[in-house]
Amino acid sequence: MISKKLPFSVSIGAIAILSIIVGTITLNFSQKISEDSILETPVFEKTSEILPDWKTYRNEEYGFEISYHEKETPIEEGGPTNEPNVFYFGHGPYEHKISLIVFDISERKEYPSPFEYTKVTEITIDNEEGTEYENEWVRSAGFERGVYYESHIVREITVEVEHKNKIYRFRILKAADYSEIFEIFDQMISTFKFLQ
Repeated sequence: MISKKLPFSVSIGAIAILSIIVGTITLNFSQKISEDSILETPVFEKTSEILPDWKTYRNEEYGFEISYHEKETPIEEGGPTNEPNVFYFGHGPYEHKISLIVFDISERKEYPSPFEYTKVTEITIDNEEGTEYENEWVRSAGFERGVYYESHIVREITVEVEHKNKIYRFRILKAADYSEIFEIFDQMISTFKFLQ
């Protein structure tokens, strides 16, 4: 068998052309992402009425009011550690419930930042500017607490809004195909209001 080697200049030329093609595709993809990420600031519109099966929770100490779905997202104050600034909504393990944590930043300026995120959106809640952080990833199949899970996409949303030396952080972490709970999450935030 006879093998022929390509001249050195042809190899370099092929690498240069390939680099230009890859660079062009990457640049076009980056520009598309940048164009897609320029959106208007969403405003969580207040609902004019309380929906059936919804109740309103009011907390004078932390200065807020929020409505929640009584059956799907019952409220629990404090959670497993009984912290007065933590509120959970929903069923199942705590890491899968909707949570609201209120951080007092009047005395300390640092507070835990949100987890990693892939999408950031500026939002408005009760006339205050806030931020919504979103992330999705694939969870591998396996056992957790004796239950086998198929591989699936997990979606996490964290919403933060600051008001009068407090940061209000809402968070939900669920399998992405549970669209109903994400709708309830958005509806809950649309009912949120500050008391002071």
